[in-house]
Formats: sequence, C-alpha cells, structure tokens
Amino acid sequence: MSHTTVPTRNQALLRWVDEVAAVTRPDAVHWCDGSAEEYDALAQILIEAGAFEKLSDAKRPNSYLAL
Repeated sequence: MSHTTVPTRNQALLRWVDEVAAVTRPDAVHWCDGSAEEYDALAQILIEAGAFEKLSDAKRPNSYLAL
C-alpha cells in the first residue's frame, strides 16, 4: 500500500522522510491520508497478519480485537 502522491510541499519534511528511508530502507513509504479506504486497507492488512480480529458489525460496527 504505497501512494506515489506526496501530500506536502514542505521541503524539510520531505528531506527528513528521505533521510530516514535511506537509513531504515523500508520496502515502501506510505503517506497517510486519513480516508475510509485507507482505514479499511490497513485494517485488512492487520487481519491478514493475525493482529486484528473483526468484531460483529451488528454489535460493534467498524471494531476490531487487537491481539
């Protein structure tokens, strides 16, 4: 889940992200946008990893058990 669009023009922030990425060498850098789609995608990744368990939508909509 990696966006190619960078949501900032703040050059100091962009340099800092580049510096940290150069040291940590992540597979990807993801810029959070706070959208519902992003929330759902991140929750799904955590479910697949076994860290989240989706609770009943009838009783607890949009809720997860974090393990």
